[in-house]
Amino acid sequence: MNKMEQLFALSHQNKRRIIGIMSGTSLDGVDLALTAITRMDQKLDVQLEHFTTIPYPSILKEQIQEQLQPHLSSVDQICALHTDLGQFLGKTVLNVLKEWNEDPTAVDCIASHGQTLFHLPNGNNWEGDRLIATLQIGDADQIAALTGKITVSDFRMKDIAVGGEGAPLIPYVNYLLFSEPGKPRVLHNLGGISNLTYLPGSHNPQDVLAFDTGPANVLINLAVAELIDSDQHFDEDGRIAAKGKAHVGLLEYLLEDPFFKLSPPKSTGRELFGAAYLEKVLTLAKGYHLSPEDIIATLTSLTARSIQNAYERFLPSDQPMDVYFSGGGVHNQTLMQEIETLLPHLNIHLFSELGMNPDAWEAIGFAVLANEFLSGNSVTLPGVTGCQTATTLGKLSLP
Repeated sequence: MNKMEQLFALSHQNKRRIIGIMSGTSLDGVDLALTAITRMDQKLDVQLEHFTTIPYPSILKEQIQEQLQPHLSSVDQICALHTDLGQFLGKTVLNVLKEWNEDPTAVDCIASHGQTLFHLPNGNNWEGDRLIATLQIGDADQIAALTGKITVSDFRMKDIAVGGEGAPLIPYVNYLLFSEPGKPRVLHNLGGISNLTYLPGSHNPQDVLAFDTGPANVLINLAVAELIDSDQHFDEDGRIAAKGKAHVGLLEYLLEDPFFKLSPPKSTGRELFGAAYLEKVLTLAKGYHLSPEDIIATLTSLTARSIQNAYERFLPSDQPMDVYFSGGGVHNQTLMQEIETLLPHLNIHLFSELGMNPDAWEAIGFAVLANEFLSGNSVTLPGVTGCQTATTLGKLSLP
């Protein structure tokens, strides 16, 4: 069977075993989820078979962090890193398959999100008109060649091509698997960036609302590494923030950032809430003589308050609502307690109560998007990204 025949056969399977690969803005590591996806009538049954997170090697992580910063990045290093990261991901897939005692021949496909270097929802083209762009590196041809597996990647570009912002993309998966008639609910991810999906409990996917609310852990993590310990990359359980006190004046100033006032659809990333943003915060904090703990407490409150603003401005507030939180931020007790205090009408749950591993969810989500790509199904939602038409997402790399 040649490669095109293999692809044709795969497109007609009702069940596929797909490895989803995800690395987010926090750079915690690479999530890999072996997911069995079966189509039954018009519904999907999604089962997580294996999951692991592989930390980035320190040198590779440092190279990515450098290229995330426009004043440090260079085209030659980005070029090399694109291939280097693709090779790392391909080798990592082979290694985890051995750890899981899985025969590679029993895996049908790989879905790779790649590593976002830059997300530009409000750029300009050469004529001065608005331009939306994004860049995820980690060459999928390298993954396909090393693993011998059909690989689907670069999911965001087609959404941008039809007028969307290219983010967020997981809301379609949230709708597909967790929308229930008559049960409005929110799925909220606290990764590097905070994003939510509002499922209104209707049968119409056009009613789904999803957007980025602002930073979740990214600024907290950067501040901990900068102010507390360069080898410590997060505020465990929110203990550092709990020792400090948020500065009201600085917090109110930060909440005036134009992003928080934008109406959905909207998306953001490290290009706005990243190292340069933290430098500005630290400069302002010197004028207030804040301790490291106070600064981290202020950044924690920035996440909580920006989430409060998003719920009060854009979601229904006249009824109790079930909200299912996922992402590394759920382990930050100081952050979660502040969210609960600011939004007392929310019934707060962990995403795991929906029967899915919250740490694996984004990797699972991209496996589902790859499955829909192979089935030829449109997965974009105009009310989420602003795209003008529904379309399939992903690019194909044959081994």
